[in-house]
Amino acid sequence: MFAKNQFREKHKRKEWLESRYDELMNNQVDAVIRTVQSMRSRCPAATEAKQTLVKYFTDHAERMMYKSYRDRGLLMGSGPIEAAHRNVLQQRMKLSGQKWSIDGANAIANLRCYYKGGSWHIIEKLIKAA
Repeated sequence: MFAKNQFREKHKRKEWLESRYDELMNNQVDAVIRTVQSMRSRCPAATEAKQTLVKYFTDHAERMMYKSYRDRGLLMGSGPIEAAHRNVLQQRMKLSGQKWSIDGANAIANLRCYYKGGSWHIIEKLIKAA
């Protein structure tokens, strides 16, 4: 919203956003924050959006190390998490007639994570040892 309020021309807005994107993809969250803070807002809506944006980036900076995440082979975004939730949890826990207590749901969720993650052998060892 800040960029939309700050830049009237679409091409300037796009150029500015692409530069910030490149910085974020290279773990330069602080550079993005400094850039936004240093800009003079062109209207009251931009001032409000600027404050909101700086607060968001400051509050979530530790979660925006995208280059580090990619280098480690980790996925970004909610899509993979939502798909895993459907595949790992919902398939088992939403069967017809199922009712769960919080403790029971947590226990099944943990077991499903071991099973779907290819670590079921750990559970088998625990059962044999018991």
